[in-house]
Formats: sequence, C-alpha cells, structure tokens
Amino acid sequence: MSTPVESLQRLGFGETEARLYVALLPHASLTGYELAKAAGVTRPNVYPALDRLERRGAVMRLRPGGGAVRYVAVAAEEVCARIGRDQAAAVGAAQAALESLAAAEPVPPGPLFSTGYDNLLAQVRRLCGQAHRDVLLGTSPVEAAQLAEATAAVLARGVGLGCLCLCACPSPCGYCRGDVVRTALLAESSETRWLLCIRDDEEAVIGEIARDGSAQCTLSSQRPVVALGVAMMCYAAALAGAGELPGAAQAAEFHRWAGQHPQPPGRA
Repeated sequence: MSTPVESLQRLGFGETEARLYVALLPHASLTGYELAKAAGVTRPNVYPALDRLERRGAVMRLRPGGGAVRYVAVAAEEVCARIGRDQAAAVGAAQAALESLAAAEPVPPGPLFSTGYDNLLAQVRRLCGQAHRDVLLGTSPVEAAQLAEATAAVLARGVGLGCLCLCACPSPCGYCRGDVVRTALLAESSETRWLLCIRDDEEAVIGEIARDGSAQCTLSSQRPVVALGVAMMCYAAALAGAGELPGAAQAAEFHRWAGQHPQPPGRA
C-alpha cells in the first residue's frame, strides 16, 4: 500500500510539497519553521513549496495580530475532490483534442503486442466494456479481484459471462462471476499466471503474468487466433464439466487440439 506522501506524488505533488502537507494535516496550524521541523525539510525549501501548495488550494495562511504567519491545511477531502475535478477536466480536454487526430484507417487485426500489468488489465476491461453478446474470461484469483468491477458491469448489462478459474481454487474466491468453471490448467508451481479474454467471438486478449508482476499480452481480432482461443477455453470447460480437470498433459494437448468444440459457458 502506498504511503500518504507517495499517494500525493501520484497526484502531481512534488515530494517536498507532499511531505509538508502530510506533516501539516494533524495540526491546527504551524509556522513555516515548525512545519520544516515536523516534515524534515530544510528551511530554504519550505516557503517556495508552501507557495505552490497555496496555489494548489492545499494550504491557507493565518495571520494572527502581530504574530508570525501560520499555515493551515485544507481538508484532505476537499483537496482530493478539487484534484479529481481538475484531472477530469484535463482528461476531457485532452480526449477532445486527440480525437481530432485519430487515424482514418482501421486498426490492423493484429496480433498486437504490449507489456505491463496495468496495460493488460486495461485491455481486458476494454473488451468487457465493449462486449454486446458474451465474454469468455480465463483468470486466476488475483486478476479476478482486479476485474471484479468490470465483470459485474458485464452481467449488469445482460451480457453473457463464462469464467474459467484456471487454478481450480478449492473454494470460490467470490470474484469469479457468471457461469464459473474451475480447471486445474495452471499448477500452483507455475512460474506465470494467465489472463485470457474473448469478446463476442471477435477479439481476444492473451496475457501472461510473471511472479515479479511483469506482464505481456497479445491482442488480436484475427479469426484463427480468436477461434483457437474459444476452442481452448471451451475444451478446458468441457473437461472440467466431465470431472476430468486438465493437468500438465492435457495442457500440452491444447497446443495441438483443433476441431469441433462444445458451446462455451454462458451461451445459449
């Protein structure tokens, strides 16, 4: 979990600004000298940073009669709400400006490649959000939790959702939704986790996540890639439904298996 200072830095605060604001929050008011000591910031750096915080609307000045200027922290709720409004406005303006530059040509069907865990999750969330008929999702508990909001929205729209728990969890984690089938496709000793998502039989994301959290994914709307992805997931679901949870041998078969496949979970 991020520290308060790190959280503020992600919102655009400099380190010195974040440290000063965090140090000031628990106090009714502090002088610049007192705040420098509380935050562990050298005095020459305090006042320029306080000026920036004042322009951000994060601190206010208190001028007691004849006394030294004191600083008061604006409530965190108000500061965060203001940042949220400013960032939303900035994102909206950027989107409007960038949409005018969008390429007229259609995006190639792929395969396209990307790295980064957040990018992988973002692509799966996009497919969930764009699905009209159904979503097939192959996941482990970690990613199921990360995608809980997206999968709940899929079901709320009346879109079919078939979910393969690739780790065959002994008991439900509560995050896999829709028609859930647990398969032992990934052993506990596996060096990587998989995240698979197919939207409307039209687009697929195939991701692999390493133990260190790094990830890479392939995105494709090529018909053979999508069809093979659907076939693999349906085959795993069929084995699980027959009481034959896939192990290492069956997993290897996925790379050679082709042909007719049963209706996937969640489809009429």
